Amino acid sequence: MAVVPKLNRLTRWDKFPGVNDAAWFRFMALWQSFASKIEEAFQEIVDLITSVAAVTAAVANKNAVFVQTSAPTATAVDDLWLDSDDGYKAYRWNGMTWEAVQDVGAAYARLGVNSDGTIKTDKVLTVSMIAEAVTTKTYAFTAGSVNITSGSYTYQEVQSATITTTGEDVEIDAYFEIYVIDNCKYKYRILRDGVQVIDLGPVTVSTADGPPAFFRYVDSPAAGTYKYTLEVGVNDAGDIDVLNRGLSAKEIKR
Repeated sequence: MAVVPKLNRLTRWDKFPGVNDAAWFRFMALWQSFASKIEEAFQEIVDLITSVAAVTAAVANKNAVFVQTSAPTATAVDDLWLDSDDGYKAYRWNGMTWEAVQDVGAAYARLGVNSDGTIKTDKVLTVSMIAEAVTTKTYAFTAGSVNITSGSYTYQEVQSATITTTGEDVEIDAYFEIYVIDNCKYKYRILRDGVQVIDLGPVTVSTADGPPAFFRYVDSPAAGTYKYTLEVGVNDAGDIDVLNRGLSAKEIKR
């Protein structure tokens, strides 16, 4: 630990003109903070030197590890030999002979692992690894078009998908393309069993082929069976054709 000189009230700096007790205590606070940082810096240097010395010693005295089928020629006491012809049974060189230290093969067997590190085939119940254990999903797609007429954003259904969930989050993906008949604005939304869960827009379109729409929404319903519906509505200015309508619902099982 570095030695840092300490200042106290015996150092009578308040004898100087303009230096009062308040100024003195402010100075002392700053000095103590500075002194603490110096001590920390010196300690970091000491720790670094200690670490470097430890690493250097470890490198200088490192032991060899042999992985082979027959007993090797040891280079120093505490060398390690893993017998690859006997389930990687471990031996330590005691200066005279190789003595067994642990039956690695037996440990592997208890863990259901082969000697090469792979999992034993009889330790996995494959019948339980079914697709539904990852996600439950449904998808609907229709290429044909649906005409959406003007009407103060009166919504019309363009696609739907039904899913049965266990109470985990449901990820909704919706996609559609539009063909503009008259310049207008449109909105779109997702409903769950007839109740709106999200709405987007309005979007202004003026070219014959409007930009496709794609969005994702994560819903959090209780366990049950639900019908998700994609709807589109147009303002009073015009109408559009909606085509290539896709809607997917996927339960994300954590």
